[in-house]
Amino acid sequence: MNREEYIQEFDLGPQELKLRLLDCSVGRQEDPNLNIVFIDPKKTLPKLSFDNESFDLALCGDYLFAGNETLTDPFHVQALIELARVATEVRVVPIVDKQGQPSKHLGPVLQVLQEQGFGVEVRQVKSTTQNNGHPLLRVWNEACKVKT
Repeated sequence: MNREEYIQEFDLGPQELKLRLLDCSVGRQEDPNLNIVFIDPKKTLPKLSFDNESFDLALCGDYLFAGNETLTDPFHVQALIELARVATEVRVVPIVDKQGQPSKHLGPVLQVLQEQGFGVEVRQVKSTTQNNGHPLLRVWNEACKVKT
């Protein structure tokens, strides 16, 4: 994946590339043109050794939701809460299975996160590699009121 595809995959704006970024994606290669700390999610999640809000953005690709069917709903919740602890915002792709359907974990995980006060958003992102773009999950650690 080249730099432009990476930027589009996570819907990164020019100003966001200047922020403190954490990437816990599977198989990513460091890019000397981007200031990003890379970690292996298979070895680190759901616990990270960083201080609270060490990063502005945490990016997670090809691991949660579509990356491994053996991961449970509680694991997804713990991993996302931990990422939201160390970063102000978390972005996750893909959130669909191999057939292009929303991951079976997505609904239950989003419900738990919202109940615990996390902000969540699923939005469609333009892509040069996919005609219709792709969905991206955003999670942030601000309080989000859920009406019941």
